[in-house]
Amino acid sequence: MEDLRVKMGYIRGLAEGLGVEDTNREGKVLLHIIDILEQMSDQIDELQTSSEELMDYTEAIDEDLSDLENDLYDMEDLEDMGELEGDEGEELEHGFTIECPNCREAVFMDEEVLDEEEELEVLCPSCGEVVLINDEDWEEEPQLEDEIIEGEETEKQ
Repeated sequence: MEDLRVKMGYIRGLAEGLGVEDTNREGKVLLHIIDILEQMSDQIDELQTSSEELMDYTEAIDEDLSDLENDLYDMEDLEDMGELEGDEGEELEHGFTIECPNCREAVFMDEEVLDEEEELEVLCPSCGEVVLINDEDWEEEPQLEDEIIEGEETEKQ
């Protein structure tokens, strides 16, 4: 904006050098135009300064928001992995997670799901795929896993 001020000073100097005075009609018009141009130049300079201050403030807010988003997403990642303490961590002590075979999202389930008498299907909240079916065959699966583990141990020996 200094360039505009310099040009306005040059025009005012030219008018004074040419002897433009407010004694005649043309002189009054030219001097009023120069005054208006100087006022406009001052207001443009103020607007430029305000705009720069607002831009700096907006950038600071954007950086703060980015930091908050990063912190929030980091917390969500920790919650998904079960690494946060407090209410979420206490709930994990009374439940378990199963990885969805379709989208690989970790699905948290309460242990009470296994105690239900009725057949129950647990769906992945992300993709809707069935993750667990609690029916009469559920009790047999852990035994099969134990047999496989015992078979592997005898093979190693």
